[in-house]
Amino acid sequence: MDTIDLDQRRQLIERIPCRVRVPDDWQRSLEAEGCAASQANEFRAGMRYRVVRRAVVQLYGSLPAFPRPEGYTGAIVQDFSRHGMGVLYHEQLFPEERLRVLLPSISVEATVIRCRRVAQSCYQLGLVLDRDYRLRELLA
Repeated sequence: MDTIDLDQRRQLIERIPCRVRVPDDWQRSLEAEGCAASQANEFRAGMRYRVVRRAVVQLYGSLPAFPRPEGYTGAIVQDFSRHGMGVLYHEQLFPEERLRVLLPSISVEATVIRCRRVAQSCYQLGLVLDRDYRLRELLA
């Protein structure tokens, strides 16, 4: 996926259906972009930047007890930091599962560290990225 150009990435992201069903009460929170304040009970290594971007996810490190089909699925990126990413996904994933997130500007490899059910067909994933990224790399 790293060898395709910007236009090809955008076309792929537009073409792959996103099966995430964001609840109505979450729609408003997804409209705001910019620096996100941490909650009192959160421990974060770096500042988060809230953003809503369509993305494509490719699972490749599924757990033996939960085999996953290969292929691409749509997702919604919710926020970034240098070390991590928040993603809304249509099904439950488990900690230690590996995936690749394709954005228009870059593809990043990551590990699931948490998954929380928001609603039917809407799970909030916390990902730790394999390497640190500058915000402008992820937002381009």
